[in-house]
Amino acid sequence: YMEGFRCDDLKRWGIAEKNLNESRCGAVVGNASYPTAFVDENGNATSAFNSAIFTKGTEEVETGKGKLPCVVLLKSSDCAFTKGDYLWAIPRNQINLNSNLVQNPGY
Repeated sequence: YMEGFRCDDLKRWGIAEKNLNESRCGAVVGNASYPTAFVDENGNATSAFNSAIFTKGTEEVETGKGKLPCVVLLKSSDCAFTKGDYLWAIPRNQINLNSNLVQNPGY
């Protein structure tokens, strides 16, 4: 946890664009079957749920209590990890030093 290797692991396993392009969700909002500070037992929003604060809305997420709506912190449409993000550009001076080096695709 918090080692800073997760992105490198996802790249190495070839699943980075699938995992990094998903929505990032925060607190569970809840529903009638799972009341929280944001939603009462009738499924109605409480005063703690302020839609002006949660500007990106909510999204259904699989939790230990089943699928529940959670606050969206970053929409998947705002994420843009692509196949090209797996590789970095090789510095031009290194290519100049070694004629056998070829620039990575997309650079």
